[in-house]
Amino acid sequence: MQHRRPGASGGLASRGADGLERTPWRKSSHSEGKDGCKCVEVRFVRSGGIEIRDSTYPDGPVLSVTARAWILFIHNVKRNDL
Repeated sequence: MQHRRPGASGGLASRGADGLERTPWRKSSHSEGKDGCKCVEVRFVRSGGIEIRDSTYPDGPVLSVTARAWILFIHNVKRNDL
């Protein structure tokens, strides 16, 4: 049984098998390709981390990064420094 409560993003948080609460996956509004299939999704982990996945492979690997790494990544994307 999953414990659910309002998450930081306004969605419901769920507790995974590892005991950590996570918000629902959110699809990036900037990742749509011409065919609508090139999508990146992110979710926030209550411990402060971020998880990233390819929405076309929802059962595939998940990249976990620290909140600091995510903030730096977003900052560099906005500055077009990648």
